[in-house]
Amino acid sequence: MPQQPQSFRDFGILPENLQPAAGVVRGYLSRGRIIGQYIGTGLVVMLGVAVVGFMLWLTEPPLSYVGCAAAIAGFGVFAYLMTKDDYSVIELDGDEIRATHLYTGRVINRRAQEIERLTSVVYHGGTVEGAAIQTLLGRIKGMEVRFRDGRTPLQILRSDPAMTNAQELLQAILYRMSQIDELEPEIVQHSGAPLVRTIYWKAEPPADLKPKQPWKVLVVILILAGLCMGPVLALMGSVTKDEFEVSRQPPQEISVADLIKNGPGDNRHVTLTDFEPGGYVVQTENNSWQEVWIALFPAGGPQDKIECVLSSRSISSDPMLRQFLAQPKITGICSKTRRSGWGATLGPELVKANQNAPLASPWSVRELRTPPSEEYVQGIYIAAYSTFGLVILTALIVFGKDLLKTISG
Repeated sequence: MPQQPQSFRDFGILPENLQPAAGVVRGYLSRGRIIGQYIGTGLVVMLGVAVVGFMLWLTEPPLSYVGCAAAIAGFGVFAYLMTKDDYSVIELDGDEIRATHLYTGRVINRRAQEIERLTSVVYHGGTVEGAAIQTLLGRIKGMEVRFRDGRTPLQILRSDPAMTNAQELLQAILYRMSQIDELEPEIVQHSGAPLVRTIYWKAEPPADLKPKQPWKVLVVILILAGLCMGPVLALMGSVTKDEFEVSRQPPQEISVADLIKNGPGDNRHVTLTDFEPGGYVVQTENNSWQEVWIALFPAGGPQDKIECVLSSRSISSDPMLRQFLAQPKITGICSKTRRSGWGATLGPELVKANQNAPLASPWSVRELRTPPSEEYVQGIYIAAYSTFGLVILTALIVFGKDLLKTISG
């Protein structure tokens, strides 16, 4: 077919000066593109498996089970939305459009008369990255063929992933439509230049030519928010529940030397005595202290290795820190075991702040001035359950919506 004067990659296709196709016109993904699609889908599945494992490790049942169900549902939706409209072959044979699904091999059959419109799929150029992509690949990814019943939309893409003969296939579809009835293009200004946004039947223009905000975007935002906030709330719930349960016991007085030698025993609610503070590390945000970690050594003992670290979120300045460490006793919650991991930044900074004394899997003691209430702990757990429940409910709506479409069709 002759090339139209306007560039498909930047302007689109006009339904004019088109030539009839000779026989079947086929657009298809190459073997390399198919392999790339499978790899992308596999990575999403692997990430979902990793998140499920993280949920199991993060907190105790039954919240961990609900978190796993939310992760499975959420990443199941991601994989489904990524693959539901992926076709390895789309072809036009006369009036018939046939599409073979990339993953299931299912073939759908539609007719040119059933088309409602063709809409350009564009790269957004509102950012530096978007502008760079438009420069390299063009503004138009391809076009989406939408049918009157709203089912089985077909994306014929010239990039990301590229379908071989995408332009020839789109021109053939538009030519066949033009033989049925007159077509009308909608040309708009996009990123400072004209672009063919939509092509539709002139006798029956769609009620709303403006592109609708894809419902997929809302679904993805809800699920991502749930899968991000849910684990945070679950971890907060686990920490505050531990604080609540441990703080119900009266604190035991224990010297730092005894803690290092024997651990806290059955009561992790401790009041530390006989200590000497060492160097400290402060985490700040907007020049405000958020948390401080202080190495504690046995009074009068050597300071050649760090075996006890105290942390606090209630200290906001250096004078407050000095006043805090001047106390002969400090109460907090001790870790269940010696802590071996101190991060890529905190650990080295603690070592540097203490004349390069090594971290010898120290006990971690978190200062606790006001123990959390039972109502506060319950509130966090309710929020975590609700967040995971929102993810599961969203997934059920997505799958249920498409199941009803399949049944009704």
